[in-house]
Amino acid sequence: MPNSCLYSNKFNYLVAVYLKSMIKRIAIDKLRPKMYVSDLNCDWIPHHNMPKEGRIPNLALVEELKRRGIKEVYIDTERGIDAVSYTHLTLPTIYSV
Repeated sequence: MPNSCLYSNKFNYLVAVYLKSMIKRIAIDKLRPKMYVSDLNCDWIPHHNMPKEGRIPNLALVEELKRRGIKEVYIDTERGIDAVSYTHLTLPTIYSV
């Protein structure tokens, strides 16, 4: 446990590490390629041949997760890209003269 004077106990240290890693829970519909899934939020996975964590290479894997009944996942934004809410993006208005 580095720099133990900053953390009063191991629990506080682990909380600090967890907060720094930026683990977020997102809906499966927001999952995109290049995101890093740290947990599938599912104790049981059919066929057990699918890893429970890793980088999402393409949308086909997202569709496979949906087909298997996964509703939410946990992503790690330090190991992959962050989820972006596309509903808040606005396009510039083009005015004609």
